[in-house]
Amino acid sequence: MKRSRVTIKTIAEKAGLSCGSVSQVLANPQHPRFPPETRKKIIQVADELNYRPNRFAIGLRRQKVNLIVLVVPWNCPELVDSIETKVREVDFQLMISQTPLPIKGAEEKALMAALDWQPDGIIWMPSTADSEYKNIIQHIKAWHGKVVLLHHKLKSLPDMDVVRPEAITSVRRAVEHIASQGYRKIVYVSLPQIVQLDRIRLNTLEQTAKQYNIDFDRIKIDSNEETKQYQKYLSQITQPTAFICQGDWHAIEILEVAEQLKLNCPDEIGIISIGDFLLGNRIRICEVARPRITAIREPFNAIAETTVRLLIDRIVEQIEVPAQNIEVAEELIIRQSTLKTGVSR
Repeated sequence: MKRSRVTIKTIAEKAGLSCGSVSQVLANPQHPRFPPETRKKIIQVADELNYRPNRFAIGLRRQKVNLIVLVVPWNCPELVDSIETKVREVDFQLMISQTPLPIKGAEEKALMAALDWQPDGIIWMPSTADSEYKNIIQHIKAWHGKVVLLHHKLKSLPDMDVVRPEAITSVRRAVEHIASQGYRKIVYVSLPQIVQLDRIRLNTLEQTAKQYNIDFDRIKIDSNEETKQYQKYLSQITQPTAFICQGDWHAIEILEVAEQLKLNCPDEIGIISIGDFLLGNRIRICEVARPRITAIREPFNAIAETTVRLLIDRIVEQIEVPAQNIEVAEELIIRQSTLKTGVSR
């Protein structure tokens, strides 16, 4: 049987007092307006009923809830955990809304729900272009709250801070490494939709591959046909090819298909993942695979720290400076999946 929520009205009815009296004593147990016996009775009844105040309702009345909302369109535990840790360190609460993959309309619903709570700030990772967010952007502008965007800047929100990985340097290093190992083709594996950070990576890959006289191609992932796409592409390989994958799971999938087709990794194909996700604060996905997978490690902890600091400066310190666009360095972690026998790094 579901237990009903204990409210101030519940306590007042059991104590035989008014809701106003109960509310004032719970807010200030030493309230001088009420005699000690009354205060003691209210506290005793509240304890017997296991009363817990609705901190969000209290916050709304006081115009401050110490609440930050995180909206992300990907299931990324390391990023979410890092942000939650940083938020709690500054005595704020974090409300999280995430989906395994971008789902049309899901972000807008999550953001509308967030605005209903009137939070102190929002951290949002957009998954697509401005045109898809026309309605919610109008609501965000009307709200006048503090927002930090992750990975992608939206032209329609020019006054919002942005924190993202610095992708150009790490991608260039990856291509330099691929060239040093004798691969003659690079294939970028990504979702069909291209947003700002992805476009930076795609353009840098294509330009740098051209500088090294390496062929370039792209696989646009169809989530319903992903394995078949890889099987078809890998079965037609005619030269040493390096796959750079948007996420660890795509890298793992390509490695599995290569094993099925008896393609040697790293001699015939190389694999690099963009992500290098940490699971349970203990182990990285790419380190579990065999061979271990080379990765461009996204700096999730540094991004979380920078993002929360920016937001708290805006909320608590009320620092008013122009919108900042902060890039955090990524790291190329070279592992077995691109290290050919007898070839130096």
